[in-house]
Amino acid sequence: MAALLLVVTLLLAGGFCAWVYYRREFDVRSRPILLAARLIAVAGVVALLWNPVLPTGPRGDAPDRYVILDASASMGARAADGTVLWETAVQRALAEAEDGARVLVADQVMRALDPDYLDGLTPSGVESLLAEAVAVAAEAGAREVVLITDRRLHDPVATALAARRLGVSLAVDALAEAGDNLGIGRLILPASTASGDEVRGRVEVEGASGADTVTVAISIDGQPHQTLRLAAPRGGGTSGADFTFGTGLEAGTRLVTARLDRPDAFEADDERTAVVQVDPEETGVLLVSFAPDWEPRFLLPVLDQVTGLPVRGFLRTGPGRYHPMDAGASGSTAAIDEAAMERLMRRAEMVVAMGVDGSTAGLVEAATSRTARLLIFPRDGAGA
Repeated sequence: MAALLLVVTLLLAGGFCAWVYYRREFDVRSRPILLAARLIAVAGVVALLWNPVLPTGPRGDAPDRYVILDASASMGARAADGTVLWETAVQRALAEAEDGARVLVADQVMRALDPDYLDGLTPSGVESLLAEAVAVAAEAGAREVVLITDRRLHDPVATALAARRLGVSLAVDALAEAGDNLGIGRLILPASTASGDEVRGRVEVEGASGADTVTVAISIDGQPHQTLRLAAPRGGGTSGADFTFGTGLEAGTRLVTARLDRPDAFEADDERTAVVQVDPEETGVLLVSFAPDWEPRFLLPVLDQVTGLPVRGFLRTGPGRYHPMDAGASGSTAAIDEAAMERLMRRAEMVVAMGVDGSTAGLVEAATSRTARLLIFPRDGAGA
């Protein structure tokens, strides 16, 4: 019926255009060409108003039932009975495909996949965004969509609204709940340090577990160093513990690893690593304030933002005593002596010395004789 109405509309519009050209308009050269151009324009307008729907599915009868398989990384977790959620999801998707449903896989991109290739697929998506998948299925002719997921969706409301707006029946084939899962949320260590200095770190565990305590093993370059026991987080919260490397670390690049003592439902988050540079050849930007002042506190974050280099700051709190200004970021709160400060100034690519006077000018001049970039804020004439 719609096609017949379209044909009648085109005939009437075309006849009207021809009548206008031959009865009302002046007789001009190339009248047939102009009439053809107008007919094409009118046909385009009618097509836009009609808004035809073109099938996007493969040839043949398109199925009314589509299955969307959530392939996010969380699907690799284990259920409480030890089964892998992804294996169960693939089995259910294959069963739906045998009943005539078409399978869509949602990981980094949305794609239709032959059921024979599901066995070799691994869940690797960063997020579970299924609203777009529902829209794709609806455009392909789906009237019923089944989501096979662990229900850890980032857009549950958008998914439900998309199905309602497109007139698609939406069902969720929910998998079993994942078992207890804990993960290393953060491993905090200074980016660089000097050999012999005490290195302070912190590890945080997040998630949920029925156990009272959890054990975290700390290793350096693959060699066990110490074991931490801390209270297990409750209800998806966080639990943390501080640790130190009392004798410091040897010079070079050190890989520090924190790992839970036993695997759980999702093993991918059971380990976290951090790199610590010990005695690096260059410190990046070093800011030293030889006198108490507010300006270094504001200048330090600015240097970090505009240079793109590692930035460290120290405040002289007494004769031969320098306290780190960036203790929260570097993880080190211990003061250093004048020899260590001179060593840092020699290694720095850029030195910013503030509050320099006659008593400290000699130290700055000797330590920065080969520094590529030096910026001095003198306190008096002798410091200049």
